[in-house]
Amino acid sequence: MTKDSSKTPQENSSATKENVSTQQPEQQVQPVQYVDSNGNPVQNVQYVVQEKSLKGVGGWLIFWLVYLGLTAIYGLIATFIYLAALAEGNASGTTFAILIQSVVFTPILCAAAIMSVIFISMQKKLGKIMAWVTFGISALYATVISITAMFAQVCRTVRTGGWFGQTETICEGIGAGGIIMLFGAIVVSIVIAGLCSLYFWKSKRVALTLVK
Repeated sequence: MTKDSSKTPQENSSATKENVSTQQPEQQVQPVQYVDSNGNPVQNVQYVVQEKSLKGVGGWLIFWLVYLGLTAIYGLIATFIYLAALAEGNASGTTFAILIQSVVFTPILCAAAIMSVIFISMQKKLGKIMAWVTFGISALYATVISITAMFAQVCRTVRTGGWFGQTETICEGIGAGGIIMLFGAIVVSIVIAGLCSLYFWKSKRVALTLVK
């Protein structure tokens, strides 16, 4: 009796399986290769999925779309209010100058905001530019109004010569505190416009969406 014949059937079966397993070549699993729309291989699939999720009018871009829409409504309503105030003919001096400036700026602000909303909704590159223009007009409007208000005169009526005396109107320029507050309003309006514009400059969603 040979050495192999002395093994039990179970041992022979296990040995046969071991021989077969060692003789079979190892099968290499090929990794799945993803390609983009142009047929180029894509290495980082997660990055591509993230880019697709950021593309389109959504996220914070919706917030700015609503903000620009409200700005357009404000500009339209304010234009009619200032025109009505001018039609009354009661304004004079600094008040008249502010009304004139408002009538000039508010229609332009309204038109720029409307164009921004339209171009952003259409995913046009001009949407980003018009948003910057809208923020710039808003800051310029606040600056001009504040500078005009700095030269305003505050008038008050006082009575001279006792209770039954004559009345006198005294007009004085705005105080130092008022000038500081108006100057602060200018700085704040410029900073806010810059921060709003920063979103359309740095946002990944804007870069992927406003491409047409």
